Amino acid sequence: MSYNSLEGDIPELYGELDEMTRRIAEILTDSSLYNAGAQDVDFGKATSEDLVELIGKDPEAIVPFFVMITRLSHRELKRRGLGRVYLLRRVRDREAICRPGKESPSASA
Repeated sequence: MSYNSLEGDIPELYGELDEMTRRIAEILTDSSLYNAGAQDVDFGKATSEDLVELIGKDPEAIVPFFVMITRLSHRELKRRGLGRVYLLRRVRDREAICRPGKESPSASA
C-alpha cells in the first residue's frame, strides 16, 4: 500500500471511528454500569452477563472497545466466561453478509 493510497483512506477511517465512538457511547451511557453523576462507567462491577449484554448490542463496536480501549484483556474476558469474544464479532459479520436479500460485499466490488 502506498502512502498516497493510505492518505486517501484516512478521512473515511476517521468517519468510521467517529461513528463507532458514538455507538459505543450510546450503549455505555444506557447501561446499568454508567454513573451519570460521575459520568463514568464502572467496569469493576460488571458481571459476565453485563458484558455479554453490552456486546450483544453491537459486537462490531463493543468487542474492539473492550479488548483495546478499556484494556480488558482476552484473559480477563475469558475469566469472565467470554473466552470466544472475537468470534462474536465474526459471527455477526457473517450473518450480515449472508442475510437473505442482502448483497454480499464482494458482489458490489
